[in-house]
Amino acid sequence: MAGLSRMDRKVLFAVVALLACVSGQSSQPRVDAGVAALAVQCEIQQESVSALVDALDGDDLDAAKAAYQAARPPYEQIEVLAACFEDLDEAIDARAYAFDTGELGDDFVGFHRIEACLYRENDIECARPYGRPLRRTINELCDVLDASSSEVFNRGKTWDGALGLTVEIGSKKIASEEETYSDLSLLIFRENLKGIWAVISPFEDEVEVETWENLEAAFNTMVDTLNEVDPENGFEGGEGAAAKPYSEVTVEERKLISDNIYAFFLALEAANMEVRDGQEAENLPEGATRLQLGPVASRQTERQNQAVLEGVAKFEELCANQQELASDLLSAIDTGDLDASRDAYVAARPPYEQIEVLAGSFEEEDTNIDSRPYAHNRGELDEGFRGMHVAEYCLFRDDDLDCARAAVTDVQGTIDSLCAKIDNAANDPDNFNFENTWDGLKALSVEVPAKKISSEEETWSDHSLLIFTNNAKGIESQLSPFFPLLPAATVTELENAYDEIVSVFNNMDAAGFDGMASGDGPLYSDVSMEDRDAIVDAFYNYAALIWAAEDQVADGEVSPSVSPSPSESESATPTATPTATPTATPSPTAEPICFPGSATVELESGESVRIDQVAVGDRIRTSAGFSSVFMMGHKDSEILAEYLSFKLANGDFFRASGSHYLVTEGGLLKAARDFVVGDKLVTSMNGAVTIEAVDRVVAKGAINPHTEQGDLIVDGVLASCYTTMVPPVIAACLLTPFRILFRLGFTVPDLLHTNSSKFVMFLHNVAKRVF
Repeated sequence: MAGLSRMDRKVLFAVVALLACVSGQSSQPRVDAGVAALAVQCEIQQESVSALVDALDGDDLDAAKAAYQAARPPYEQIEVLAACFEDLDEAIDARAYAFDTGELGDDFVGFHRIEACLYRENDIECARPYGRPLRRTINELCDVLDASSSEVFNRGKTWDGALGLTVEIGSKKIASEEETYSDLSLLIFRENLKGIWAVISPFEDEVEVETWENLEAAFNTMVDTLNEVDPENGFEGGEGAAAKPYSEVTVEERKLISDNIYAFFLALEAANMEVRDGQEAENLPEGATRLQLGPVASRQTERQNQAVLEGVAKFEELCANQQELASDLLSAIDTGDLDASRDAYVAARPPYEQIEVLAGSFEEEDTNIDSRPYAHNRGELDEGFRGMHVAEYCLFRDDDLDCARAAVTDVQGTIDSLCAKIDNAANDPDNFNFENTWDGLKALSVEVPAKKISSEEETWSDHSLLIFTNNAKGIESQLSPFFPLLPAATVTELENAYDEIVSVFNNMDAAGFDGMASGDGPLYSDVSMEDRDAIVDAFYNYAALIWAAEDQVADGEVSPSVSPSPSESESATPTATPTATPTATPSPTAEPICFPGSATVELESGESVRIDQVAVGDRIRTSAGFSSVFMMGHKDSEILAEYLSFKLANGDFFRASGSHYLVTEGGLLKAARDFVVGDKLVTSMNGAVTIEAVDRVVAKGAINPHTEQGDLIVDGVLASCYTTMVPPVIAACLLTPFRILFRLGFTVPDLLHTNSSKFVMFLHNVAKRVF
C-alpha cells in the first residue's frame, strides 16, 4: 500500500467496498462503496478548484471561464449526497435564491457566486475573493467523504438523495436555474446522473432482477438522450468538460430530457421500495414557490393597517380581471386552436403576477395557482402540482389542449377563492397585515433577480419578461400606500429605483415596460446577458431600498414639510447600486461595532472557522500567538448590517465596521473608516498589505469577540477588539473585572452578548463620568 498514491488507495477502497457489498452482510458496505466513488471525485475536485483559483489570480477572463467549466463536474456528482453535509453544500453550490437577500448579503458564495461574476459581470476581480474559500470548503468536504462515517452516510440518505436529485433535474434544473449565466445545464444533468448511479449501483443485489433491469434501461435511455441532444460531447463530456450550450437545446429536446428523467425517477422509486422493504422515500428536498422570510415581531398601527388595506384594494379589480381572463383561456382551448390558446394563456398571466406580492396572505391559493413542480416532492408527478404552470406545460411543451383544459378548469375555483379572500381583507387581519405585506415586498423584490432571472418561471412559454414587469408593478402597488409614512428622502429613492426598473425594460425593446407586461416584446431566450445583468442590478437596488424602508415606516403621517435629519437621509440611501459585490444598506439602524458573521479566524488547532462560530473559551490567533476569548462584545448572527470592505493588493478582502480600530503599518490604532486607498493594513504574517479599494457592503451578522490579548486576526488582518465608542485604554480597564471572572472560571453573562450595544453605551457613559 505504501507505493500507492492517495488516488490509487481511494480507488482500491472503492473496489473492496463494492466486493463487500456482494457478500451481502449489510447495507453499510454498499453505502460505503458509493461514498468511496464520490471521494475519488472529490480528489479530482481539489485539483480542478486549485486550477480555478490559479486562473482567478490571473487577468485572463476566458481562461478563468474555462477553468470554471472544467471544475464543475466533480461536485455535481457528489451533490447526490448533499443532505449529508448541508452546510458544506450551501457554501459550495447554493444559488442566490437560497438566501433571504439573494446577492445582497455575503452568505452567497461558492461556484455560483463565481459564475455570476465571470459570465454575467465579465469581472474576474469580482470572482477572485471566492476562489480560496471555495477551495477550503472542498478540502473539508473531502475529509468528510474520506471518513465515510455511518453516522453521516446511510442507506436512507443515499436513496433519498438519489430520488431527490433525479426529480430536481426534471422539475427545477430543466429550467436552467443552475448555471443560468454559464449556460452549462447539460453538463449539470449528465454529472448529476453519474453521481446518482455511483451511489445506487452497489445495491443491485438487493433489488429484484426485473426491477433492476427496468432501472438500468431507464438510466441507459437517459444516457442515450444526452448523447442524442449533444452528439459532439455526449454523456461523457468533451475536453475541458465541454457541453453544448443549453440555450441551443430546443423545446422538443428539453421535453425529451424531462420525459426520460421522470421515467428514470419512477424506475428508481420502484427500486427504492424494494431496497427499503416498502418504505417510501423520506425527506426529499421540497422546494418553495418563493423566498421564505423568518418570523417578524408584530407591529401595526391603525394608520399602517390603512396603508395595507389601500394596497389590497388595488387587487380587487385585478382579481376580477383574472377571473375573466381564465374564462377566456378556457374558451380559447375549447376552440381547438393551439396558437389561440397560447395567446390566451399569455394574456391571462399578468394579473396574478402582480397579486403574487401578497402570496403570504393566501398561501394555499398561491400554491394551487402559481407553484412550479419543484415545490412538490415528486415534481410533475405529484398530485399537488396544479395551476397555471400545468397549463403552461400542456400548451407550450406538450401541445396538449385536453391537458390544458383540465388544468384551467381546476384553477378557476382557486381564483374564485382568492378573489373572495381579497374582497374580505378588511375582516381578515391574521392574513392581511403589515408583516405579511412587507415580507411579500422584500421577498418578491429579491426573488426576481435571485431566482426568476434564470427563467425558472415560464420556462416553456419563454415569457419571463412578462413576469418581471408585472412583479414590479405589484410591488409598487403595495409599497406606494406607505409613502405618507416614510421620510421624503426614502420615498424619492424608492420612486427613482422603480423608475430605473421601468427604464431598463424601456431601453431593452420598443415594446417597452408596459408592452412587455402585456406579453409583447422579445422572448426571454432572446434577451442578452447585458440586459439580464441590468435587470438584476435594478431589482437588487430596489430590493435593498425596500429592506431599508421597512424599519422607517412611521406609526402615523410624516409631515411633508419636515425634511429628514442628516442621519435619516444617510441611512435611507444605499451607498451604491448593488453589483456582483452589492453595497446597499439593508437597514437604517446604527452602524455595528463588529465583524460580519462570515469573517474567519484561526483556532489554536489550526482550523479556520467563521467568526460567528466562535465561543467564549476558544483560543484564537492574535498578534501574540493564541489568546482566549473571554467575552463576546456583540454576537448577533441574523442582523443585516453595513460594513467597510477593503480590497487588498494580495487579492483578499477584509470587512469591518467603520468604527473598529485597525492597526497601521507603524503600529498605531486607527478607525477603519479613516483608512484610504494606498494605506496599508498589518497582516497575520507581521507584514503589511496595501489597500487597493474601499467599498461599503451589506453582510449578515455582527460579531465581536474580546480576547485577553485585546486584538485578533480576522481574515488575515490584525484588528483591535476595541472601537471608537470607548477609548481602547479605558475600555481595557473597564473590562478587567470580566477578564478576572473568566480566569476564575465564570462565564460572562449572556446579557453582554445579546444586548451589547446597550452594554457598550454603558461603558461609554462610565468612561465619560469616571475619566
